[in-house]
Amino acid sequence: MDLVDLPLYGGKFTQHKYVGCREISDHSPIWLKGSVRNWGPKPFKFFNAWVDHKEFLPFVSKSWGSMSFKGSVAYILKEKLKNLKNLLKQLNLEVFDTIDLKVREAVSNLYDLDIKA
Repeated sequence: MDLVDLPLYGGKFTQHKYVGCREISDHSPIWLKGSVRNWGPKPFKFFNAWVDHKEFLPFVSKSWGSMSFKGSVAYILKEKLKNLKNLLKQLNLEVFDTIDLKVREAVSNLYDLDIKA
């Protein structure tokens, strides 16, 4: 892994085109070059806003109750969670799809305002 030496000059050095988007953090980023690695599947992302939606708890309760697996308790739990994850991903696409978009737009707007400052 190599550390990239960036030209840190001027008042906006943290916005230098080589640094990349720094998202919401106000820290000066560091850029390391490394090899491409396959870290496996993307982790499941749970949005707290789901719980506030009136359809969420009935959906989870109905989905959980309708699943039937045979095996040890640990195996049944694992399979139910795996299936619930897929159902929640589908629900997110159908009902909550705009949450990801709104978060990206808010981060982009914050980044634009930060550049103007």
